[in-house]
Amino acid sequence: MIGWRSVGAGPPLLLLEDPGYDWEAITTRMATMHRVLRVEMRADLGPPDALTNELVSVLDEAGVPVAIVVGGAAALAVAARRPARVTALVLFTNQALGQVPPLRVATLLLVRDREPGGLAALRRSIPGAEVAFVADDAVGLAQTLLDFTATL
Repeated sequence: MIGWRSVGAGPPLLLLEDPGYDWEAITTRMATMHRVLRVEMRADLGPPDALTNELVSVLDEAGVPVAIVVGGAAALAVAARRPARVTALVLFTNQALGQVPPLRVATLLLVRDREPGGLAALRRSIPGAEVAFVADDAVGLAQTLLDFTATL
């Protein structure tokens, strides 16, 4: 089973940690407006179907029917494989995503690299997605997340 904890109140947000950020600061900030289900991701979580099942079990254990999902490839896997459980997707990525099934939820791509060719490829991967450039600053990232979720 995946380790997770719940903090805050409000619309649920499944936060799948991505390396390189101060997740404690981000969780604290997001918990002012959301119930944050913070999942400690590990490298050994298995293939996408098994991982998706594990993450959906977190939602089930928390009594959450649907949530905003924030993360990298695992977040995309949940949105693609269990779309009925996802109200919106926030995806950390710097690379083209290849073939992505149509997503029927609001999507925000968080990008660190401002390389124009990569950005164009990302926009083609998920048509209609919003794009935000983020630094390694936890407060700025949390504010970007809060701004996006406030529009939902």
